[in-house]
Amino acid sequence: MQKSRLFGSGRAAALEKRLLSRDEIKSMTDSDPMRILRDKGYGGEYAGDDDEERLIRGELRACRKLTEELLADEKAAFALFLRADIQNLKSFVKLRLLGRDITPENADENGNYDPVHLALCVKLWEFDGLNEDLQKELAALDEELALRRDPQTVSVWLDRAYFRIARKCGDAVLMRMLGTECDYVNLITLLRMRGTSIERDAFIKLLMPEYEIETKLIADNLTGDIDAKKLTRTMPERVRKTAMPAIEAGDAATIQKLRDETVTQIIREHRSEMETIYPVVWYYIARQREAEIIRLCCNMRRCGKTPAEIQEKVRELYG
Repeated sequence: MQKSRLFGSGRAAALEKRLLSRDEIKSMTDSDPMRILRDKGYGGEYAGDDDEERLIRGELRACRKLTEELLADEKAAFALFLRADIQNLKSFVKLRLLGRDITPENADENGNYDPVHLALCVKLWEFDGLNEDLQKELAALDEELALRRDPQTVSVWLDRAYFRIARKCGDAVLMRMLGTECDYVNLITLLRMRGTSIERDAFIKLLMPEYEIETKLIADNLTGDIDAKKLTRTMPERVRKTAMPAIEAGDAATIQKLRDETVTQIIREHRSEMETIYPVVWYYIARQREAEIIRLCCNMRRCGKTPAEIQEKVRELYG
């Protein structure tokens, strides 16, 4: 791992120029996305390939390796890459629950652990060698699954485990990012569950660890008139103007977009602090979002969507 944060930040800032520009993203919605990617040299070891998934895989693999080298903070790196591990564990545990073969095919390679190793751990249900906190979470999940063999339980439990473990990274900005994401996830869950027959105690079990919006306040709004003013009181004023009417209308999609924008903005505000880890973290997150846009453009084009429809969807999801 690179020990000089100033070097790492300078390298990450220089690499930002290799990200797709707004004009290039616009061109991807207007014409063949693969041509743009080939011209850009996108894809890492798979550059020039005709399969966008291989290109994304190669680019993200290279990005993950570089991020680890430049970050100079093992705890932050673990928290950053843990999301991929959790996604893999969710997939593998669900396969085990359903009695299916557990294979690492199509798993995310950008976590802290080799997907082949994680798949074997789940198959044997032995987690020695993993992070101690992760082992404890999986042991607790095992007890929960003994009571309820439910795929939703797996997803909620492991998502909650991700936030609990990642927020131990000790970095104030990353902890703020993760905490803010928890609050928005809880708001989205609230909007999706209102109007259903779910009981309060069962609803609370679906929530992520609270940050600025108390779990009790979220649960109090499960039934009756929703108090958008109280639910958004910790948000910046510019965000509240969009969030309040969306919450009142039950518009979970808008809150999801606000979540992505707000969480990204937190790290963006610190991207120029060259003696910190944040320029490297920003570059890593920007590469992830870039991959999502590429996948969206390619999938929509295959489905026969018009350039205008693709552009609108990109704006809707990514601004």
